[in-house]
Amino acid sequence: MNSSKQEESVAADKCAADVLMKGGSGMLIGSVITLCFTRPRTYPIWLGLGFGIGLAYDCCQTRWKALNSDGR
Repeated sequence: MNSSKQEESVAADKCAADVLMKGGSGMLIGSVITLCFTRPRTYPIWLGLGFGIGLAYDCCQTRWKALNSDGR
């Protein structure tokens, strides 16, 4: 496997890990808020998940732009 394909593979793996970790963290924070403050409502869970996935998307976009600006 050449270097560029390996770098792309590593970037994709990091993006997948970011989505899982940040999305899961947002969902966890939203769940805690739901349990503590808004018991019958579930919108904080979905809002936290959305923020987490949005942060992961931003990090992935930055990572891919840096990878593509290396002269490729």
